[in-house]
Amino acid sequence: MATLHFICGKAASGKTTLARELAARHAAVLFGEDEWLTRLDVEINSLADHVRHSKRLKAALAPLAVRLLQLGVPIVFDFAGNTPNDRAWVRSIFERASADHVLHYIIASDESCKARLRLRNEAKPEGLYFGFVSEDRFEEVTRVAPEAMIFGYAWVSTDGQSAEAQVRQLRAAGARKVFREVARGAKTDRAQLRRVLAELDAGDVLTVTRLDRLARSTRDL
Repeated sequence: MATLHFICGKAASGKTTLARELAARHAAVLFGEDEWLTRLDVEINSLADHVRHSKRLKAALAPLAVRLLQLGVPIVFDFAGNTPNDRAWVRSIFERASADHVLHYIIASDESCKARLRLRNEAKPEGLYFGFVSEDRFEEVTRVAPEAMIFGYAWVSTDGQSAEAQVRQLRAAGARKVFREVARGAKTDRAQLRRVLAELDAGDVLTVTRLDRLARSTRDL
């Protein structure tokens, strides 16, 4: 089964760099939104312009992405992970293709992103620079696509087991709030799992170290 990789992160957080690493690691086809829009020579003078052209580009790319996944070819998007609508569009692709998916989340402060942005605007590195982006534009984009809240859920089946290894992995993945559960494997009513699910809002991310930390079977999922 092919996998669709996509990335959530602020402007200048390193999405394109990570996307290239993923494409090389998984022998995947890389779709870079900024590169495609540049090659199409679209005129972008505002965030509204970018949103409009991005919507048209997604409509054109979706059938190709679905077909590649159906053929068993993994793909990487360096975009489409920042908002609930973006992620819903990605979901429509991997579900139509009956493919797997992985969301990669980049944690980066505004200050570090702005520093990279200034350096990129000055150096204009090939393959990473697709036009000047001001700090005002950065602020505008960040307001439109606010940072998602990442929750973590760690589960062990007995008091004698430790959830610390799971917690460390969840923290490293960006989880700001981690729920820990001790419950026997046959038990389906888990109090901490119910708590974290109740706290989730649209656009939030729930992270586990493995799917079997959520449930022992697909039926339970």
